[in-house]
Amino acid sequence: MYYRLAYRNAAVPLGYAESEWVMPPAALLTERLRSNAAVHADGENLPVGVRRPSVCALHSELLEFEQIFDEPHRSHGALRLRATLECDGVWAQRTFAVDRPAPTPNAAGAVTALVKCAEELERLLKEWVSRSDSRSPSSANRN
Repeated sequence: MYYRLAYRNAAVPLGYAESEWVMPPAALLTERLRSNAAVHADGENLPVGVRRPSVCALHSELLEFEQIFDEPHRSHGALRLRATLECDGVWAQRTFAVDRPAPTPNAAGAVTALVKCAEELERLLKEWVSRSDSRSPSSANRN
């Protein structure tokens, strides 16, 4: 995980040397988004791989996933992700940016802030995909 000292030199990313992760944070975010995409809001599993007239693909590129210190004792988590949705050859693209304050100015605070960022990103992605899929050309054919 990286952090930046925006109050000193925002251009230089720094890493937490003593923090160990199960996998890289970007991979953790990817797994979270994948597992969440397969579950309804009510907790029921969505069928995955069911054939229907239109199958959409969601591609993403993580642009930013770090803690930014605005002052020595104040920081926030920053997450930026570019998402591309393809449905029947029609593409939609959007860049999502989410910031959340860190409760403490350390790695643990960064994790808390970035988890909150990921939760908000999940909500925003679901809304965007739902709106985009309902406007796709083949959605009219499914009704």
